[in-house]
Amino acid sequence: MLKAILIGRTNVGKSTLFNSLRFKTKSLPSISFDRHGVTRDCNVALALLSDLNFLLTDTPGILECDNQDNYIRKRCEECDVLFMVVDGSQGVTPKDLKVADFIRPLHKTTVLVVNKSDKGVCDYEELYGLGFGDPIYVSSVQKHGFEDLYGCLNIAKESNEVDSTIDNNDIFLSVIGRPNTGKSTLVNSVARRQIVTVDNKAGTTRDAIKVSINFCDKTLSIIDTAGIKKRASRDKLDYLSFNSTVYAISMSDVVVLVVDAQEELSRQDIRVLDIAVQNDKSIVVVVNKIDLVKRDLNKVKKYFDPTVAKITKASVLYISALNSVGIAHLLKTCCDLYEKSRSFISTSKLNNWLRSAVEKNLPGIYNGKSIKFKYGVCVKTNPLTIRLFCNFPHSVGENYKRYLHNSLSTAFAIKGMPVKFIFSKSNNPYKA
Repeated sequence: MLKAILIGRTNVGKSTLFNSLRFKTKSLPSISFDRHGVTRDCNVALALLSDLNFLLTDTPGILECDNQDNYIRKRCEECDVLFMVVDGSQGVTPKDLKVADFIRPLHKTTVLVVNKSDKGVCDYEELYGLGFGDPIYVSSVQKHGFEDLYGCLNIAKESNEVDSTIDNNDIFLSVIGRPNTGKSTLVNSVARRQIVTVDNKAGTTRDAIKVSINFCDKTLSIIDTAGIKKRASRDKLDYLSFNSTVYAISMSDVVVLVVDAQEELSRQDIRVLDIAVQNDKSIVVVVNKIDLVKRDLNKVKKYFDPTVAKITKASVLYISALNSVGIAHLLKTCCDLYEKSRSFISTSKLNNWLRSAVEKNLPGIYNGKSIKFKYGVCVKTNPLTIRLFCNFPHSVGENYKRYLHNSLSTAFAIKGMPVKFIFSKSNNPYKA
């Protein structure tokens, strides 16, 4: 597939242009905010212009630090087309000239994109003097000038002979949690290279960043998200990051909550778990940094296993993202959950379980009559939905519903997978 990248100094509208071009299904927006240096990682999404599909990468403003520039340079080398974005309302600045110097040694097809052209256009000779030919004038907000982008991409596609087919079979995993629990380190460990910026300073990650890997003949799209801060300490930018995390959860197949082995579960952890449960997502809880609690690992497990069990029936895994310990087991667990969430339970197996569950724990009495379950059927998957027929469906208590859920999860090894029960009244076959 054709690969394009947006490059330029800070605050020229790269993220706004990225969000205007990205294909909204199964892609993550970049946070667009009027503040210097908001974007800190490269964000990749499937983009769509008319009938043309391509991969588009949003980048941080370059010339901010050497490590970041080296990272952007590597991403540029992987792309077919570079879009150098400048702010048409401000004209060519000294930083734009340095960006052009950064691009030239890459020897890539480069298109000069003059953004914010609805606010005024700078001198043509200044733009032409950058050395990238005739500029394209666009407005990311108004979505003007996109037909010229389409023309440039079509030419690049023909010259590079790339395939533009879409693969929608990816398994989406979102990595969520509080700041500094090791989410970005986990994503980099899975990718086996630095994809997202890692720092001891809380709040380093702002955008939800997606990276794709191959694992056991499957394509996994892993989304690193911003750390969830306490409500009292959030500013407007933090709220945008939180909304991006919620969006990542909504489009995921499996949610991976990362917690620090040295700390207890917090309200933020419970809050994001609730969001995942409300969105009917399969969940895995990952206790990271076990390398720092080697002597007390049994004590850590005695805390997390029962505590998580009170909140959700998710699997609890113990890893060290820094040392790549437990990573393969985590990915296999996620793949298994994905496959099981899309598998029907046969009616015979379901009813064998139902009989056994009812025999072990009777459902109770309503108005002097016993509640009796007749049979059950699996009506849909993702989330797994079970319809159970009984004589008094509205009288089945919440405790008994939880019992059925736990029993089903244990019997079919679907711990951490969402299950919905629908209780319906069984018809009397002798009633006229």
